[in-house]
Amino acid sequence: MNKIIPIFLGMSSMIPVDVPQTDFYIRQRDIKENLTGIRSEILNYNVFISDLNTDLYMEKKFEIHYKKWKSKTLFQSNITSIISDIDFQEIVKMGYRVIPFILREIHEEPNNLVWALNRITNLTLSGSQNTTLTEACKSWIKWGQKQNLI
Repeated sequence: MNKIIPIFLGMSSMIPVDVPQTDFYIRQRDIKENLTGIRSEILNYNVFISDLNTDLYMEKKFEIHYKKWKSKTLFQSNITSIISDIDFQEIVKMGYRVIPFILREIHEEPNNLVWALNRITNLTLSGSQNTTLTEACKSWIKWGQKQNLI
């Protein structure tokens, strides 16, 4: 005996469809196991996309602050003024997630952005106050390579 199951096409129309009766059934446990697997995959995918979006967002935010900071401090020589700039402070506030971006920038062009690494990590890699900017950048790049950040 066939059953008629209504299929909804819109708010006001139904079309009856003739469906043959079968002995097919799905156990509730099978459904739960499959849904759990699917839910887990979706969750992992969403976490991946979320992380990816966050990384892209952080990189864009870093680039904006870095460009603004660089243009405002390009001709300054007072390190206190350079590192107290609001955009430099925003980069520091972004924390560990921007370290690879900073390392990339100081690798391409050694500059005072290297001071942000000292603030973010609470590390000082140079053993002397006479270390040049280029030497400090090279030390941080080596550190970043050892940490697998670049």
